[in-house]
Amino acid sequence: MIATARKATDARNRTRLTRDVDRSARPREGAGDSLRVGRDGFFHTLSHEDMQETRRARDGAAGFVVTAFVLGRVVLLEVVALARAWVPDRAPNDNRDFVAFPSHPLWDSFCRWDSGWYDRVARRGYFFQEGQSDVAFFPAFPYLSRWLGHGLGGHFAAGLVVGNLSLLGGLFFLYALAEPYVGAKGATRAVWMVLLYPATIFYSAYYTEGLFLFATAASLLFYERRRLLPAALFGSLAALTRLTGIFLFPALLVGVLSRHGGRARSVTARAAPLLLIPAGFSVFPLAMARQVGHPWAFLEDWPHWHRSLTEPLVTIARAARDLGSASFMDMLDLAAAFGLLAVVVVAARRLDVAHALFALLSVTVPLCSGWLRSTERYSASVVPVFVVLAHVTRTPRVAWAVFAISIALMVVQTALFVSWRWAG
Repeated sequence: MIATARKATDARNRTRLTRDVDRSARPREGAGDSLRVGRDGFFHTLSHEDMQETRRARDGAAGFVVTAFVLGRVVLLEVVALARAWVPDRAPNDNRDFVAFPSHPLWDSFCRWDSGWYDRVARRGYFFQEGQSDVAFFPAFPYLSRWLGHGLGGHFAAGLVVGNLSLLGGLFFLYALAEPYVGAKGATRAVWMVLLYPATIFYSAYYTEGLFLFATAASLLFYERRRLLPAALFGSLAALTRLTGIFLFPALLVGVLSRHGGRARSVTARAAPLLLIPAGFSVFPLAMARQVGHPWAFLEDWPHWHRSLTEPLVTIARAARDLGSASFMDMLDLAAAFGLLAVVVVAARRLDVAHALFALLSVTVPLCSGWLRSTERYSASVVPVFVVLAHVTRTPRVAWAVFAISIALMVVQTALFVSWRWAG
């Protein structure tokens, strides 16, 4: 009898606990049956129905990302195929000193311009020569392509696989990163912004864009979730993929300090894993020292690429002065520079400080280099850009207008790239 009484009491307690949990999970009456969500940024009010929709969207996020990726790449392949059929290659063409896929012209269309430099690194390692040299290109992508190429039919094929799989992984991380700031619908817009961005071909080309997007989005997401070890590991991959990857170290460090009120002593042990980012970066100068005899050869090569340390306003003034004779891509690069500055302003007000600082440091490189060339392509891997764009396009009219402009620019830029005309 005593045992039976205890069981009855336990059952009543469980019932009461379940009822209390259900009450606490419901939106409070008088608060408009809504919940304020966000993360020190794009706080927005979700109704009870919106919260249910967000949960459903989160559950279906994986399927959405995969479907969007497939559709987005199919659209890109169609544009590439049409460009090959209708746009003749640039002639004469002194830059075409390699053919990636002689028997497959469609896949060969994804290997242009800087793909040749990555090809040299993948085949023979680094060589330092007078004038433009392959030491300007970071090692993660070409060496990963070389290693995987043994089982994938060559480093060119492996590089395309790396770029596209990295893009898919980057979209997963971007969705998870954007959703707390802009909601599930905003996160879907962020994903589509990447897939329809004017420079979207570079994610799938024999370039570093896909791998860099993957590494930076993953690093920022794990930072948001306060998991600094994986954030640092992905950050070190980013630092070995492109120069601006090293900026994740100060960005994440300032973000951690900001979370703890700027008290350095209280975060020293917590932030220690972030040292893996500069440690990963150091692999490149060590490789330079071993292969070409000079650890900082990649910095000495800068002037040969028409880059020199310049005040940002001087760089912008030069670009504006030359607008009369500027090409389509020159104008797009200038617009991208102003766009990145606008992203920094919005991110500083709306996003975590780490996102804003990373965006600011990323735009600093082209602005301080004396030449804005390729700024629009570089912007394609600045993850906060797409979170901010998702926020800006929260109204349907603005969203459709931005997507229409982006798709038009994407078609033009893809045709330029495929036909060996400068596209970033």
